[in-house]
Amino acid sequence: MKKVTVIGSGFSGLSAAAFLAKAGLRVTVIEQNKELGGRARMLKSNGFSFDMGPSWYWMPDIFDDFFKNFEVQTSNLYKLIQLDPAFKMIFDSQELEVPLNFNKTCEIFESYEKGAAKKLKNFMKDAKKKYDIGIDFMNNAPGVSIMELLDKKILSNLTNFEILTSYRKHIKKHFKHPHLISLLEFPVLFLGASAENMPALYSLMAYSGIKQGTFYPKGGFNQVILALVNLCKNLGVEFLVKEKVLKINIKDKKTTSVTTNKNDEIVSDFILASADYAHVEKHLLKPQYRNYSEKYWEKRKFSPSSLIFYLGLNKKINNLIHHNLFFDENIEEFTKDIYEFKSWPKKPLFYVCCPSKTDQALAPEGNENIFILMPIPIGVNDTEELREKYFDIIINRLEKYCNQKIKKNIIYKKSYCIKDFQNDYNAYKGNAYGLANTLLQTANLKPKIYNKKLKNLYYTGQLTVPGPGVPPSLISGKIVAQVLEAENQERMKNEFTSRQREMLPEIIPEWRDTKVAQKEASDLRSFLLKEGFLEADINELRHAGLVKLARMAMLFDQGQSKAVKAKAKPKTKAKTMKTGTRGSQPRPKAANEQALQRARTTGRVQDAAAAINTLIGG
Repeated sequence: MKKVTVIGSGFSGLSAAAFLAKAGLRVTVIEQNKELGGRARMLKSNGFSFDMGPSWYWMPDIFDDFFKNFEVQTSNLYKLIQLDPAFKMIFDSQELEVPLNFNKTCEIFESYEKGAAKKLKNFMKDAKKKYDIGIDFMNNAPGVSIMELLDKKILSNLTNFEILTSYRKHIKKHFKHPHLISLLEFPVLFLGASAENMPALYSLMAYSGIKQGTFYPKGGFNQVILALVNLCKNLGVEFLVKEKVLKINIKDKKTTSVTTNKNDEIVSDFILASADYAHVEKHLLKPQYRNYSEKYWEKRKFSPSSLIFYLGLNKKINNLIHHNLFFDENIEEFTKDIYEFKSWPKKPLFYVCCPSKTDQALAPEGNENIFILMPIPIGVNDTEELREKYFDIIINRLEKYCNQKIKKNIIYKKSYCIKDFQNDYNAYKGNAYGLANTLLQTANLKPKIYNKKLKNLYYTGQLTVPGPGVPPSLISGKIVAQVLEAENQERMKNEFTSRQREMLPEIIPEWRDTKVAQKEASDLRSFLLKEGFLEADINELRHAGLVKLARMAMLFDQGQSKAVKAKAKPKTKAKTMKTGTRGSQPRPKAANEQALQRARTTGRVQDAAAAINTLIGG
């Protein structure tokens, strides 16, 4: 059984581990933290439970499809609650809730702009087409060849995808009101890049969030991780926690093992890196084995990092729902600060998640669980003073909106920022969401899932195809597992074929003569083609014993042909030979007589092959 070492236990690593274990490989997952799940770990303290990363459950069909591969339904793993309203956007003087009922959402749009209801329906109809084709492409395009982009569906819809149109321009073709524009832009603004630099293709995210709905796994997003871990364990996956990979060991252009802080060598046939791609390249591999240089990573456009606060409050908070987006400052200025100037924002926008509004079990009775996230650029200075400065800005605005004091009621507080992303996840410059989905970082233009210089090192996660986010990470794990499995199968075939070829001169002594072997191998191919075998079947004829059997059938057929020709010639008196002299032939064993007699009588190759099969060892 071939062994695979997976570095990292985030969504992509667990996804890949499950698929590889299902395929029959022996899988070991190595995680440097004490908790499994990568960015989707759960923080528990003082009776409060916080999802440390993902909190938006979008694209439910991708989760469903993933678990269906293992004949499991999501409903049997965790309870999904569809949120109503899905989320709320808070503006300077107004707020906008997105209800579960799409028709009600259309009515809200109409209240902002005459004709906006019909425009929203058309917008979502177009977005659904992009979603269906885009998700299908994500599932089936590993990004290893430019030919993947020549898919008929992709080519025929390139114009409809509006690849060369920015998402912002696409939105503004339909809507004018800034609140409606912000509502449709926020999925890419908070999770990817400026809407100005994102292709219109990514309206598919708005389709998922608004039309499919927003869900919550009861118990927190970490429940999905627990389901994945249990799935992996049931498939035989081994987990090593609190173990940090220090080096990937190489011999003869192949990885052989990893060295960790606890083990000098963990040997495996394949290594799959679900850790930060840039970190693996820079710190675990020698320069000559890296796919990409430091200059390459410097030039990539990354999604924002985040300043996060986990807060436990000893009272209930007014006005908040499960998901709350504070867009009460100028969005243009904020976007420029984040994406153009790459600086801490002067007047930040931020997101507040209050899951205890939906799931009281996440906080002590009468208390509140709050998760606050503020996007910031990667690589900026991260100090306690800056964290506290922005904490005060956010809390003051939150208190104003909720119309109540909050700061004095905080009984648990933890901040998380760039330094923490670097320490816990080895994230390049503290990135939180991977690469931005810009046009030049889409599909095949993303970093490759395989190492171009080593035969058995692969990569998965949000820096590879299909991109950042939980659903794409699940797909990423599936894609790389399929590529690795296929290459493993091909390698096993090749290894088997090589071993069998080495055996042929022993099984067929005449083939010790190279010229004889070449001549008969050519004759054998022609013979099998004549007998109706397909070229593909002949190419799959790998077992040495079957080659011998086929050769014997060929020789038998040739003998039958000679016998037929001999009958047409005048009979000559046959010479008799004494028993024991040269040229005598041993009689077959009695057990084989019937099969041999049938072959002599019929003259059919099939009967000859059956007879010869009984003698294959002779």
